[in-house]
Amino acid sequence: MSFHSQTFDDFTYEVIEENVFHICRDMATELRKICISTVIREAQDFATAVTDADGRLIAQSIGTPGHYNSVPSAVAALLARFPASTLVPGDVLMTNDPWTCAGHLPDIVIVTPIFYEDRLMGFAATVAHHIDVGGKNPGSTTANTTEIYQEGLQLPPLKLFEAGRVNEAVMAIIRQNVRIPDVVAHDIECQTAVNARAAGRVAALCEKYTPSVLEGAFADAIV
Repeated sequence: MSFHSQTFDDFTYEVIEENVFHICRDMATELRKICISTVIREAQDFATAVTDADGRLIAQSIGTPGHYNSVPSAVAALLARFPASTLVPGDVLMTNDPWTCAGHLPDIVIVTPIFYEDRLMGFAATVAHHIDVGGKNPGSTTANTTEIYQEGLQLPPLKLFEAGRVNEAVMAIIRQNVRIPDVVAHDIECQTAVNARAAGRVAALCEKYTPSVLEGAFADAIV
């Protein structure tokens, strides 16, 4: 392992790295426990991850491998719409755009900025296959569609929460366009809650090791 920063020793790096991976594993465990959909609970069709402030993947849990490829793409697409300089604590971003990140429309990506004393440290991300996002067939995943508009509701990069306040209009649109709105809305709330807890735990690592050391560890994890 080659280190850029030299602001910490190998032992400290390993401790930080394992802490972040443990956070991702806990995110996965929590998501399975609190979501309603069997696609998430039983099939484990989801992924949990932490990225750096540029959206580069730092750590992930065991989940659906294809989703991990979508996390950096999702963060990049969301940052293109909402630049990092415009984000504030309490913001939560989401999309299911298959052209920029998700595999198909049921895969909803929710990304939460991680702040420490107003300093953007990275993002907590969850990708989950939701049991229905509308479209011509129940479950929103069929082989007989001929265009994306038949598959379900398309969510461009948007803010689900803004400075801690939920975007009720977005949730109303989602609920109006899916067949089991209570289940879908609940599982979206679960993704948001899991992200928030993970963001708090990464911020606690900043408190313990300082933001500069954590950023150095993130940079070295990319090597």
